[in-house]
Amino acid sequence: MKTVIFAGGIGTRLWPLSRQNTPKQFEPIINNKSTLQLAVDRLRPEVDWQDIYISTGQRYVDIIKKQLPLIPVDNYIIEPEARDIAAAVGLAMSFLVKQGFGQQSTAILWSDHLLKQVDNFKQALKFAGEYVKQHPKQIVFMSQTPKS
Repeated sequence: MKTVIFAGGIGTRLWPLSRQNTPKQFEPIINNKSTLQLAVDRLRPEVDWQDIYISTGQRYVDIIKKQLPLIPVDNYIIEPEARDIAAAVGLAMSFLVKQGFGQQSTAILWSDHLLKQVDNFKQALKFAGEYVKQHPKQIVFMSQTPKS
């Protein structure tokens, strides 16, 4: 399974901690790790480094290189300009198809989510991947109830 973590937002809702140059997904939140780093940690070791892609804007590439040095730079999906999530997902899927991964299942994840039940997440992701292998024309949507 390929995974794409979206990390291109500007993080206006967590101001003043989050600024345009360092949005919330890059700020150390828990145990001196950013939510982006925590999102990658949730995938490891079940997902190989080369199967993790980061969708972001050019301005954040250096931050990502510093925070996630084991993600291959070729796995950065650079958005030419900020648009909405639909455009970002379309670009990411197009990128994977051009890389020859068009028929492989893909998990779309966000860099600024916090999950307490990581084992449940991993089990659900594994189940979703197996389901899509058996039903390749299906989409599995997983979510959690947001807390205020």
